[in-house]
Amino acid sequence: MKRFLTLTLALLMVAVLLTGCGGTKEYTCQNLTMTVPDFLEDASDEPEFSKFTFTLDSSKIAVFGTREELKANAADLDAYTKLVIIANDYAEDAFKNEGNYMLHEYTKAVDGEDYNYMIGLYDGGDAYWMIQVGGPTDKFDRDQAIDILNSVKFS
Repeated sequence: MKRFLTLTLALLMVAVLLTGCGGTKEYTCQNLTMTVPDFLEDASDEPEFSKFTFTLDSSKIAVFGTREELKANAADLDAYTKLVIIANDYAEDAFKNEGNYMLHEYTKAVDGEDYNYMIGLYDGGDAYWMIQVGGPTDKFDRDQAIDILNSVKFS
């Protein structure tokens, strides 16, 4: 019996490790809704994030959203993307079309540590949105970031 209990506990621990413990949750800001890992916490009220419309933060990744009232300056998502490229001095081909959004990926050193970033540009109907997912390179999960960016919807 003791051997059976030990084996059962060991199998349960392996199952937990293989399936992971994290779930997801819906996050909504104005007319934007997206699915994010449930370990992300809303940090929008933190002073260092005041330039963003919203910020979700954790030790693994952060998600930053900026709603941009540029509809008068950019007729469509391609025009908005060109404005972002010019404003940030990105290469002309920095963004690729992912269907419902434009995607840019890059790595940047911050305080001596490398960070991976993914930026999604969206047409939210009444405004454009820039969603950035970033985190330390050694903790960054690209598939998770893509899942977040793919989940963005507007009402």
